[in-house]
Amino acid sequence: MTATRSRGARLAAALCTLVVSLTVAVAPAGAAPASQAPGPLPKAPITDFKPGNIITDAVMYDANSMTRSEIASFIASTGSSCRATSGNTCLKDYRETTPTRPATSLCPRPYAGASNETSAAIIAKVGVACGINPQVLLVTLQKEQGLVTSTTGKPPRTYSRALGFGCPDNSGGVCDPQYAGFANQVYSAARQLKRYAAYPTSYAHRANAWNHVRYHPNTACGSSPVYIENQATASMYNYTPYQPNRAALAAGTGTGDSCSSYGNRNFHHFFKAWFGSPTGNRPPEGVLESVTPAGTGSVRVVGWAFDRDTTSTIPVHVYVDGARVTSLTASGSRPDVARIHGREAVGFSGTVGVAPGDHHVCVFAANRPTGADELLGCEDVAVTSGRTYFLNDSWSGAANRVFPFGVESDRVYVGDWDGSRTDTLAVRRGNTYYFSNRLRAGEADTVIRYGRSDDATLVGDWNRDGRDTLAVRRGPVYYFSNRLAGGEAETVVQYGRPEDAVLVGDWNGDGTDTLAVRRGHVYYFSNRLAGGEAERVVAYGRPDDAVLVGDWNGDGKDTIAVRRGTTYYINDTLAGGEASRVVTYGRATDTALAGDWDGNGADTLGVRRPAR
Repeated sequence: MTATRSRGARLAAALCTLVVSLTVAVAPAGAAPASQAPGPLPKAPITDFKPGNIITDAVMYDANSMTRSEIASFIASTGSSCRATSGNTCLKDYRETTPTRPATSLCPRPYAGASNETSAAIIAKVGVACGINPQVLLVTLQKEQGLVTSTTGKPPRTYSRALGFGCPDNSGGVCDPQYAGFANQVYSAARQLKRYAAYPTSYAHRANAWNHVRYHPNTACGSSPVYIENQATASMYNYTPYQPNRAALAAGTGTGDSCSSYGNRNFHHFFKAWFGSPTGNRPPEGVLESVTPAGTGSVRVVGWAFDRDTTSTIPVHVYVDGARVTSLTASGSRPDVARIHGREAVGFSGTVGVAPGDHHVCVFAANRPTGADELLGCEDVAVTSGRTYFLNDSWSGAANRVFPFGVESDRVYVGDWDGSRTDTLAVRRGNTYYFSNRLRAGEADTVIRYGRSDDATLVGDWNRDGRDTLAVRRGPVYYFSNRLAGGEAETVVQYGRPEDAVLVGDWNGDGTDTLAVRRGHVYYFSNRLAGGEAERVVAYGRPDDAVLVGDWNGDGKDTIAVRRGTTYYINDTLAGGEASRVVTYGRATDTALAGDWDGNGADTLGVRRPAR
């Protein structure tokens, strides 16, 4: 299956350009540090930083954006080059025994303490407990202390102030000991972000209002008015109360001027590089789990999808061979997905009608509220139409032509529709007939309407032109057409009784097909398309035999064969007695066919097999 590019692949690509940024200045008391000195990062100017919308509420509070294993994988891959020097520890190797914390109004889920927890486990559990996106915590760890991309690890003192919480500028960088420790820092910072949202009027920076946001701790550097568009951005400024000035943005991820601060700039940079835009429309998530044949000319698609930018269910669009054919709603219950991603009503499944043959099926999840749809995956599938044909050019037991054609409910007919001396197939749906001039799957070559939907249909070469056409029977009356077209019949004949079983064949080898009727095991053959007495009467087989007609030996004359289960008794003459040959072919549940499949003048067997 062709699937979306994995999060891990996107992250690994992004990291090729990233190195460490370090904290050198901190925020006022009660908040986290403010300005961070940049590391030696690429210096392309940053042009998409919006001071009024650093991060959306949907992103900030998406506690299920990453699983514990995804966080661990991210830390390991991002810090893969980290080799701890003496006294240091890499983030991927960090362990800490954590205390249990009860649920609170700010962190509404309890945190279950554990012995020797990894950094990934701590980040994941805090995100769930407090309802904060673990990606926000990871980026904050990076912008504050450079922990994520450090190549030499960090000492215990750095881990004790990992997110800079409670480390105010006006105390000379001395952190409040009650917030010391890695797990304590992660939990306290997440809780503080929730506190900003719970008590928005208690803090300097407020959402949906104009705010004067400073450029630097030095008040001489000034400020500018910023309309803060959402609570998440207000919380970012309450945590790190400075915006980058023009010099900081022009420097890209390098050094600006003496009035530059870098905390919120670097947050924007790292978040975008690692996880996509913190303000843009995030792509939907999901998986196309399977595309399978579903019986009669259809396929079934199964998977799950959701969009973190909305709490509503989303549609998924199904494409077959590049064309959109239907949409499904991803709303089915998926507890397995909920355990990992925190969303349960995300499942989709549905059946899509397709023509017989090989198909390329793709499913896209609709992006909400706007944006390009996200490819969930593609799979190739072979649809056997509800019927598969096994045709044999010889009298062996194995078919040498196998292909699907039509659908389960079709009635199938055999004839030489184009005068090529090779028999091919047609299927009937009501009074519509689909003729194929080739023994393969695919579209019909000719489609016509003829007769009524309840007519009995016959096939034969009624005018000796080398092409088979149709006739319909209504009781003992037959309506013959010499063209593969609708319209009036050329010949109307009454023959036999309404309850007779009817056969068609060239009984005398003159090139014209005529009728025979069967009553029990007695057959009445006529060599004219006319009423009257039969020219020949033959008893053959048993009353309950299934009967086929064909020119079995290539002498130009049709005779009969009878079928009992998978055994066929072939007679090369219109006479009673022993069969000329006895063959076994196919399965008892197959529909038996006869035709000249290779144009050699002799008819052989074929079968039509149900899909199930």
